[in-house]
Amino acid sequence: MTKIILFSALIISTSFASDISKNMTNIYKNMLKLQKAVRETKCPDSKEIFSSINKNITPLGKHFFTQNQGYSVAYKNFKRNLKTLEESCQMKVQDTSYRKNLYLGLVKSCFHCHSSDRMDRELPPFPIQGDTKEKIELYMMSRNYKQAEIQIDKFFKNIDYKKIGELFELEQNLFLKVHNDPEKLVSRYKKRLKTKLKDPWNWRLQTWIFELENLPQYDKPQTLFVDAQLFIKKRIGLFVSDSERIRLKYLLGRLHHYLHEAPKKEIPEVLYYLGSLENRLEHNFYSVDNLYLMECLGTHGKSKFGKKCFDEFMSQINFSFTGSSGTKIPKGVKELIKELTPTP
Repeated sequence: MTKIILFSALIISTSFASDISKNMTNIYKNMLKLQKAVRETKCPDSKEIFSSINKNITPLGKHFFTQNQGYSVAYKNFKRNLKTLEESCQMKVQDTSYRKNLYLGLVKSCFHCHSSDRMDRELPPFPIQGDTKEKIELYMMSRNYKQAEIQIDKFFKNIDYKKIGELFELEQNLFLKVHNDPEKLVSRYKKRLKTKLKDPWNWRLQTWIFELENLPQYDKPQTLFVDAQLFIKKRIGLFVSDSERIRLKYLLGRLHHYLHEAPKKEIPEVLYYLGSLENRLEHNFYSVDNLYLMECLGTHGKSKFGKKCFDEFMSQINFSFTGSSGTKIPKGVKELIKELTPTP
């Protein structure tokens, strides 16, 4: 009798896992369709795509994303971003750059690495189209890191010097923020020096190699916190200076890896540092995509660092939605601010 029960349970769990896999595959396919739609006038006619994603994400939410706070916040972020993008697609006045950034935020929230999920864990392939930069960006967001590396290597075999700066940025993100492997990046740069790139890229490679070979050891968690505090304290303007980018990317990667070892009481502090430092490295206009800050507010809003996360979150929003005609924050973002504002 016990064997029959166990066998029945195995069949049910296998069937359920198969259903979940089917749900995920359907989401991937529709995310690819959506990638095309947001760049074209077909976006207003994409109701079926949104409907299918919503239909497939619901069982995933019940199975995965509500297992703990980190997954729960990731699920809410994805649903919110999906709704915002759908509303944008139905607007009469279409802004494709705004929609593209919303789509990037959606992909980021779909595969977000939060306090419950490691950033360096590869995920199943996500079908992607677009130019080289867009492919690498989306491969990294969807955590198809092997594919991202393949695309980077292809680019450097046939270099387009108009895009080389962007590709170096993405390569640094992959090996410093994700893999935390400055030694491998140094090895790649030294090989590339032999190809004799056009000026000023050989000189920049030499500078980066020096910086990579002299990165801090960060042998204790407290050294990570001290360095993060220094970056935040001496901030001038929103973005980090070029001379600090290598060190900051490495620090951010080390902090993210520490997030999965940190005592529970330290998680809000680590999320605040990650969110604040991420804002200094990457910042898309017309988007709210700093998921570290959103997790901080969604799960630790009443903590000591909740107020700091909110202040940093608001600085990102004000920057993102301020132009020559002033600050214009969309209705959906205002609702998000209201939802995430810490209560006394």
